[in-house]
Amino acid sequence: MTWEIALGIFALLGFVIALVKPIVSLTQVITRLNSNFEALTKEFREFNKANRNEHKELWDHNAEQDKLLRDHGQRLHDLDGK
Repeated sequence: MTWEIALGIFALLGFVIALVKPIVSLTQVITRLNSNFEALTKEFREFNKANRNEHKELWDHNAEQDKLLRDHGQRLHDLDGK
């Protein structure tokens, strides 16, 4: 084996390592980002569900208050009319 062949093999090996290392680290980063994105999506769905329930409770309470105010207004009207 001559020095040229050995240097060629080392150069080829270095080139392969130079290509593979960034690809492996990029793959790991993409995997972590995907995992974080899935967790964030799940959290956002739970937030939306909780938000929807809270709004429903507020609107139900608002409707109840409207009914009480209407009844009160009617009672005042009846008392003033007599």
